[in-house]
Amino acid sequence: MNEKDYLNCVVPTAGMMLPLIRCVEEKYKNTILNPAIKEQRDWMLKVHPAVTSSLLPTVIHSEKDTEDWVLNVIWRPAAAALCVGEARTYKNKIGAFPNMTSCSGGGAGAAIPDAMLWSSETVYDALLEIKTHAAFIDTTSSSDSKTFDHLWTWPDMPPGYGIRFVWGETGETGGDKADKMIAQVWVQMVKHNINYAALTNYNSVIFFIRRDQTLYLSREYLRVEYPIKAPEAKVNTMSIAVFAFIAYVTGSIPKDTLTLPQLRENWWTEIKAGTAETPGLDRTSIFKAASGEPNPAKSASRTPHILT
Repeated sequence: MNEKDYLNCVVPTAGMMLPLIRCVEEKYKNTILNPAIKEQRDWMLKVHPAVTSSLLPTVIHSEKDTEDWVLNVIWRPAAAALCVGEARTYKNKIGAFPNMTSCSGGGAGAAIPDAMLWSSETVYDALLEIKTHAAFIDTTSSSDSKTFDHLWTWPDMPPGYGIRFVWGETGETGGDKADKMIAQVWVQMVKHNINYAALTNYNSVIFFIRRDQTLYLSREYLRVEYPIKAPEAKVNTMSIAVFAFIAYVTGSIPKDTLTLPQLRENWWTEIKAGTAETPGLDRTSIFKAASGEPNPAKSASRTPHILT
């Protein structure tokens, strides 16, 4: 990769998906399934997790097993639901878009994602990097912490505060799992000229948006997480977030639905002089890693991005 393609800054953005979720809830609120109608009942059965998972392994032995679960139970049914929402028909259409395809391996260093999201025969809009559930667990901690928990060390962190990412001369990163996964997703996005990605397993998903040399990431959405306002609905926010992500990147909802926060990328220089040169996330630039709270008045900012 050229130096201009190096990742410079990672911006945790907890509420990144909320405008998209609200938009799809409003747009498709009248798309109601009636199991008494045969056409709709047949469609519901084909995308129901009990059916799409019926032939999958019950014990995960590899990342490939995880990929089968992720694509067949979460992502492909969400894409199928969007086809219904847009076409307003439950009739089967072979090759309907959007849809998901897995990607063939390209050898070491080939920057091949595990899956691609397509909106037509020639246009792919987002990539998926699929990991086992163990990749999302911090095995270095005695607590139940997750791999990306250290990015959210301040409960009320102001939006747009970036974490410096040190890119190694040969593209290597530090030994931290979060560093490695962020770098892997970034390289794939750059190599395939894609601005949208998701890091996912069967239990959770994190969404990414690439802008210039900056990577915005959402909070982690969990499969067992339900909306506080209607827990009795049994519709988990992970499923809604995946559906909203597909709708957004394929153009079913307007791009100006989401505006990324102003990027503040040098606030840490006001707290701690010098920089960490170990490739990966600069731990001195994580919001609460340094002593004291940054001074927003001295932090650099940029104009908000309207996503295109």
